[in-house]
Amino acid sequence: MSVQHVKNLTMGQTTDTTLVGPNDWNSAHSQLYTLTGNTTGNNTFGGTDIQFSGGNNITLSGTGVTLGISAAGGRANYIAVNSGSFATQSIQNGSLWLFPLNNIDGLIVDRCIAFASISQSSSSNSSYSVNLSMYAGLYSKTGSTLSLGTSGSSSYAWSITSNNTTANQAGIRGISCPISATADGQYWLGFMVRSSTTNTNWATIEQIVASNLASTFSGWLNVTSSVSNQMILGSGTYSVTTSALPGSIGFSEIHHAGSVLNNVGPILALQNGTA
Repeated sequence: MSVQHVKNLTMGQTTDTTLVGPNDWNSAHSQLYTLTGNTTGNNTFGGTDIQFSGGNNITLSGTGVTLGISAAGGRANYIAVNSGSFATQSIQNGSLWLFPLNNIDGLIVDRCIAFASISQSSSSNSSYSVNLSMYAGLYSKTGSTLSLGTSGSSSYAWSITSNNTTANQAGIRGISCPISATADGQYWLGFMVRSSTTNTNWATIEQIVASNLASTFSGWLNVTSSVSNQMILGSGTYSVTTSALPGSIGFSEIHHAGSVLNNVGPILALQNGTA
């Protein structure tokens, strides 16, 4: 930033260096600034052309005679989406759960995390294969519709023949899928899981769900119950099973009332990194 005079004098320049002439009047002016409070580096700076620099998460903008300075909010690297007392539930292939997230001010995540309970046979005559797929996506509100933004999926597969070890595929296990997002505002998380096995009597996979409210929601007081009644706008399950995350979902297509399935949901988290 330099300081210049709007009026530019054009009269002749004096040769007497002890006097202030037009060239001196029109020359750049040196400025000196002093910083106080929470500072780093030198607490004074100056010159004939001052530069303003935006640091991390600081944005500068100039419009006419106005300097704008804005700062991004602190970024969160973890959010528990559905938590509490847990239970197991058989995997509902193609059932899509939707969870409204708290108003987000600076969320950076690279994965969605869920949990599965796995039990399987290690009998010497057992032979089977297992496939487990997970899907997650962030939706935003457009009128009376949720629209899909970023999404991701992952797939797990393993086979057991004879009595080879099942140690890495037993008990309660974490599963995840990539979902890269830097989000601000209101979002809904869509989540579903699908599984398939051969010789299904040899392996059982269940998902870990929150059991805080293992009762049905009957809708609003003094109002005829409807399956699309929702405790919180956009919470519940998609009205039809699906093999992929829909690009858009109407709020009327989200069911919450009348079924325990709609009230409980997988225990989930959005996270950035592993530690």
